[in-house]
Amino acid sequence: MRSEILEAVRALIVPILEREGFELVDLKLGGVGKGRVLRIFIHRPGGVSLDDCVRVSRMVEDRLDMEDPIPGPYTLEVSSPGLDRPLRTEKDFARVVGERVRLVMRAGVRPGVVVGKLVRTEKDRITVETEAGTLEVPLGDVAQGKVEV
Repeated sequence: MRSEILEAVRALIVPILEREGFELVDLKLGGVGKGRVLRIFIHRPGGVSLDDCVRVSRMVEDRLDMEDPIPGPYTLEVSSPGLDRPLRTEKDFARVVGERVRLVMRAGVRPGVVVGKLVRTEKDRITVETEAGTLEVPLGDVAQGKVEV
């Protein structure tokens, strides 16, 4: 049920975000009952300010109130994912080419962890320069990726 709610919310808010020049980085629904929290993480080149978060929150809140995809009460939070944002898509990785990354691979994929400089992204693959040499990694093998801060 939670995934269905998140997909409904995603369908409602992505057009708003794109129209305003933002990208949806992540969407989470946590808690239960009156303690539910919908967290929306946004990005745009040049960064996200507090004023941006407030403005997006108001627009998104109006749309969600009108469509009511989340049953019951909840709190809405809009923020930037920060420096240690997760890297999931080719677009996420392309944004950080040249940075040092840490990749945790899916179960059974060796090596289990890859750390090095991300040198390029291409068609569902990324290339990382490690101390042991250059390694091409299929994006599907990556369980979790982050920029090393």
